[in-house]
Amino acid sequence: RASDCSRTDSAVTIVSAAARPWREGVTDRMDATGWRVLITGGGSGIGLRTAELLVEGGARVTALDVDEAGLARAAALGDRVTTLRVDVRSRDAVEAAVAQAEAAMGGLDRVVNSAGIFRFSPFLEIIEDDDRPGPA
Repeated sequence: RASDCSRTDSAVTIVSAAARPWREGVTDRMDATGWRVLITGGGSGIGLRTAELLVEGGARVTALDVDEAGLARAAALGDRVTTLRVDVRSRDAVEAAVAQAEAAMGGLDRVVNSAGIFRFSPFLEIIEDDDRPGPA
């Protein structure tokens, strides 16, 4: 329900009505200290915002994206961010990126899959297992 949401910056935190009394003075930010996180689509949108929140919480992040400008935005989050240009449509590229992320961060604890491929086409024309490249 909308009444169970509180807004902090651009993040929305869901809070049950029963939990409100003890929340006073408690931060809405998670403690991600020590987490080693790989984020696909980490250069823009939800992926970039997730990287930002995790870094603020103390995590180390490897952001994957195909967009160089997006990777620059992720890198600007600080020295706890590693960026890799990766097209997630390629299994080999993703497997190599996971190995690089593990090496850079000394392991991997969590993965956030935020990469998205979109095509503008009528719903009824979508083809199952369509391997056409999305927009560049």
